[in-house]
This record gives sequence, structure tokens and C-alpha cells, in this order.
Amino acid sequence: MRIKPKLTVPPCAVDEVETREETLWESIVRELDEEDAMLSQYIMTNREGEAERSFVTMDRRSWALCYLKRYIYPILLPVLKHTFQQARLEQALIQPRCKFNPIDHVVFLLYNLDNAQSRERDNTSSETQDLTRLYDIPFVRDILSSEHRAVYPASWLWSMDEAATVIQKCTRGYAVRRDREVKEMRRFWEIIKEEEGEI
Repeated sequence: MRIKPKLTVPPCAVDEVETREETLWESIVRELDEEDAMLSQYIMTNREGEAERSFVTMDRRSWALCYLKRYIYPILLPVLKHTFQQARLEQALIQPRCKFNPIDHVVFLLYNLDNAQSRERDNTSSETQDLTRLYDIPFVRDILSSEHRAVYPASWLWSMDEAATVIQKCTRGYAVRRDREVKEMRRFWEIIKEEEGEI
């Protein structure tokens, strides 16, 4: 039997380890935890009774998870599974450019699923009803009449480098707009514009 030696870190190596910077996701989670703590503290100090105290035991994330598990996941997960199966049939995972659009497919499935459930509630026969095509869905027709869809999607036109640049640009812009000082500066200029408009 082979014994593995214990690895110990010398004290000087611990001092040299750099502290890593907090990631964007970690800062969002930390801010949410702070808001939850403030909400719990507010409810405990300003309200009395057993019902309010039991609400505090379940924080906002727990409520959201319960809602997702009960109402959203039973509908959305089978639709996403069917979308992945359809993408596999269309070979969308292999070919970089194909006719399959997963967002269109999800909209199509969710709309027709909702129609099928409403027909069941109304006790109408679902066999006589055909599936509604994507471009015949009323809200899709309204959106496409005001905002025409490009002939080729951006995923066909952009290279991988251009797509990465756009994603990085949006992510960095979000990180900058989240900064407290930038928010204050934007609010300052909004107030100035409002005051100039009133003059």
C-alpha cells in the first residue's frame, strides 16, 4: 500500500498569493444577499404576527425557485428538450449556418402548447385544430410588420471574432453602467436635461 505524502504550503507562499478580484456574477449574488438581509430586517422590525415571520424564513430566492419549479419548469423543460432534439435532426449543432432557429422554434411550441391547453379547458376538439404557423401567430405578425427581420441573421454574417467582440462590448458596458459613480453621473445629466427642458 502506497502512502501519499501530505502537501504543506510554506508560510512565505501564502503571503505571495494574490487576492483575486470579485467577478461580476459574485458581485450580483452579494448584492442580492444584501437586499435579502435588508428586506428580512425590515419585515422583522416593522411588522408583527406569525404570518409575516414565516414569510421571512423563506427568502426571495426560495420563493423564485418554488415558482420556477411549480409553474415554469414543467412547461419550459419539455419544450427545450424538443428544441434540442429538433436541432439535432436539423444538424444545427454540427453546421455553423443552418435554417433552424431555436428561438423561433421555442416560440412556436409555447404558443401552440398554450392553444392546446386553452382548447382542453374549453372542451373543444384538439384534433380538428391544426398547429399555428410561426408567422401566423398574432404578436409575431405585429412585430414583423413594424420591425422587418433581416434576410440573414447576425450569426450568419459575423465571424467568431466579431461575435466575441459584440458579446464583450455588451458585457463591459453592463459592468460600467452598474458602477455606482457612473449611475450617479448618468442621473446627474438626466436631471440637467430635465431642467434645461423646463426652461
